[in-house]
Amino acid sequence: MFQKLRSLRGFQPRFYTGGPTRSHLPLLYDLVACKKPKVVVTLGFGDGQAFFTFCQAVLEQNLESQCVAVRRNRAGEEPNDDVAWVRGNEYGHEFYGHLTRFLHAPPGLVATEFPKASVDFLFLDDSDSGTEIGADLRIWQSKLAPNGLLLVHGTTLERNDNPKVAWLEWTASRRAVEVSEGIGLGIALQPEASEPGEFLLTRLFAGKESLAEVVEIYRLAVARIEAQANADEALRKQAALETRQIWLQFLLDDRWTAQDVMDDQARHISEQAQLLEERGGQLMNQQAALTEQLQRFEALRRDRAKAQLIMDAQQEQVRHWLGVSERLKAEKTELKTELKSMKQLVQFAKAACRRGGKCFQASSEPKTRKPLPAKILRELQRIPRQLGLLSPLAPPSKKGKPAPTKVTPPVDRYAAWIAEHEPDAAALEAQRCSAREMKGRPKFSLLVPVHDTLGRFLDEMLESIVGQTYDNWELCAVDAGSTKPETRERLADWEAREPKLRLLRLSGNLGIAENTNRALAAASGEFIACIDHDDVLAPFALYELARAFTDAPGAEIFYSDEDRLGLDGKRHSPFFKPEWSPSLLTSFMYIGHLTAYRRSLVAELGGFRKEFDFSQDYDLALRATERSRGIHHIPHVLYHWREHPASGSMGGKPEARKSNL
Repeated sequence: MFQKLRSLRGFQPRFYTGGPTRSHLPLLYDLVACKKPKVVVTLGFGDGQAFFTFCQAVLEQNLESQCVAVRRNRAGEEPNDDVAWVRGNEYGHEFYGHLTRFLHAPPGLVATEFPKASVDFLFLDDSDSGTEIGADLRIWQSKLAPNGLLLVHGTTLERNDNPKVAWLEWTASRRAVEVSEGIGLGIALQPEASEPGEFLLTRLFAGKESLAEVVEIYRLAVARIEAQANADEALRKQAALETRQIWLQFLLDDRWTAQDVMDDQARHISEQAQLLEERGGQLMNQQAALTEQLQRFEALRRDRAKAQLIMDAQQEQVRHWLGVSERLKAEKTELKTELKSMKQLVQFAKAACRRGGKCFQASSEPKTRKPLPAKILRELQRIPRQLGLLSPLAPPSKKGKPAPTKVTPPVDRYAAWIAEHEPDAAALEAQRCSAREMKGRPKFSLLVPVHDTLGRFLDEMLESIVGQTYDNWELCAVDAGSTKPETRERLADWEAREPKLRLLRLSGNLGIAENTNRALAAASGEFIACIDHDDVLAPFALYELARAFTDAPGAEIFYSDEDRLGLDGKRHSPFFKPEWSPSLLTSFMYIGHLTAYRRSLVAELGGFRKEFDFSQDYDLALRATERSRGIHHIPHVLYHWREHPASGSMGGKPEARKSNL
């Protein structure tokens, strides 16, 4: 007769914790199997045993059911703090994802998601309060289908606010039975429900003797499940123990061999320690000498860098003067040929003059008209000067020596490159119009730590930002406790007139990394870029960044070319960088300026690290490029690195070398 009960055919819960609901798992399985509900709602997740028994029954019996778990919200408790709820979510989505839903909200709010008379199976759990059970019953009464089944777990709990009181009040007008196993389980039918046709429900509601018979059968089923669970746990522990014993045996077998190796190593260590002690004094002396040599080498390296700049300029001038010398030699040869021809013409004219008579009259005689040969000679003498053939040669001085030759200054090749490749005023204005219609239009947050900056440098830096042809930017500046009145006054003036400047004032200097982190915290743009307080941006820098983002929307890092800006305001020494090269970045901070990072990536990395002050940008670049999904090079000179004695561009920050290493 009881062979119709599915749980008696070897049912074993897949999700078993041994909690209070273990006393009713076979019965719950069979109630779902015979009732075949469309919607099963578990109000109060608890340890999850009951809910996942419903899911297992639906899956194994091929039922078209939806199982919904509702977590009770307790005051001061968040869902993520409930370990059973979090693990249950993960388990449910992995094994029963297509037929489960997990909701966490007050029961009254969750009930609004279910139409009237739509719930076929309602299980109330995880509550020892009669008041709470009564409120749940009133809220969900209208949601139960006419033939719906209600189950309440915990009816035998003895509390001041006893759940059984609410159960008895609610079942006064309904057919109901109670199973006293564990902490009690109440089962009730709706008032309008017809006679249950299912075998199990018929036996449950047939009378006390029939109920006692069913309870005894399920008590045996629960005992079998517990015995099987204990046996499985024992097998797992036995397997773990056997694995541990094998592992220990391997350790014991190798112990003596390891001891011999250790003894031999100890002898070697003792010998090496004696040698190290003997050489310790020598190494200390060598270390002191090496430190002194490193300091000298560092000084020589800085001097060499400066000398290299001078040599490059001199080499350019030498090339120019060699060219001038070659041109002068060619012109000299040409002039010699021309002069030789002129001399021949002059000799010919003189001969003609002699044949034609006297050419000049004495000063005391009346002035007469010159003869034709004399006029020809005079005009021939004027020809070289009129044709410009004698212009390269200066007129002779009183002592008969020619004056110095005037030399054309050398051509500035980089200035010529700038004029050819960078936009003029008309092109910049066209960029402003194009920027307003650009798609995407990412926002750039420019991070600028400021500390006692010269007013002139600060003005030029800020003017280069305000004058950008791309307008979707913000400037996050941090004044790290500047003591110069000039710096504070300029910042106050700019803050008053520029609405995109977000200025944060600190009481003291926290170091370049932490100062930059304060600016980063104030940033709201999609991308961030760092600018030194005394450098200058090209007017089209942000426009090129935005255009590069449009071309490579998946990239998270953009870097550009750069050059140097002398104290005389002249740009020189351009650095045209290669495409992305991770091996080159491990040699030195080649991406340098101007580099823009996606702000979410920098936040994920934790920003700039104080232990790498003066090389904080290099440290960030090394970490960011390892995680970035895309790195894009912009082949335009967008950043002008200013040269002055205190600048890192001229070796004014020797600490940077140490933090670089």
